[in-house]
Amino acid sequence: MTEILAKIKQTPNPTQDQTLIAQVCTYLKEHKQDSTPFDAKRWIQMMSNNQEIPLLANNEFSLVKKYDVIKHPSLLFYLKNQNIPLNTAKQYLSELKVYHSTLKKHFFVLGFAHEKEGYVISNPILNDWIGEHSISFVRGQNQNIDTIHIFQNVWDYLSLLTHLKGKDFQTDSLILNAEECLPQVKAYLYQYGYRKAYTWLNNDKAGIKGTRQLGAVFRQEQNIIHIAMNAFYQPFVNLSDWYTHQVSTEQ
Repeated sequence: MTEILAKIKQTPNPTQDQTLIAQVCTYLKEHKQDSTPFDAKRWIQMMSNNQEIPLLANNEFSLVKKYDVIKHPSLLFYLKNQNIPLNTAKQYLSELKVYHSTLKKHFFVLGFAHEKEGYVISNPILNDWIGEHSISFVRGQNQNIDTIHIFQNVWDYLSLLTHLKGKDFQTDSLILNAEECLPQVKAYLYQYGYRKAYTWLNNDKAGIKGTRQLGAVFRQEQNIIHIAMNAFYQPFVNLSDWYTHQVSTEQ
């Protein structure tokens, strides 16, 4: 997708570029989407309205409006590309209209609420924040279970939920949202009575380091058994990549 988005940005009239249209048709077909030239032109137009945002200072996004349902075409496409069903996504994500103060432009994004009353926001071309960087805590259905799961980001969390056929975890979950949020985990463990902690961090240098750091935090608490789940989704870097591969092989 990165190559296609770059070409859309560089082409004066992308919806008339036959080579680009053919490339998008192929991309849509590979991702099990409607892939006629008309569909490709509509997709190009949609992406043209959300050109890539340059790297700018933090906290330049502000919330304009939160919608009751997720219905923007680019966000529905984004969820489908991530293989996350809408009925699962709507339990944890919201459609937001946001404003970027430097670009002076509005964007439609998916928002995942975090514990400092802001959001992690994303759409097909951006990942950013509203408010401070913070973890997200999801209370399990059974509050008497002494287990917690810790995920790298919301897409890993939703990927596992979807893989489990829509069944919610009975246990509590923490989603880090960013590596720098890892120190915030300790406050949610302190004397809470957890006995098992499953970690689902990335299979890369940063993820391995984070898993070790969490292991050290668990050892400071009494009787927490740490179960690192990295082997479950190897050789993939993260859980969502593993899940996407599983879906593609089942189709």
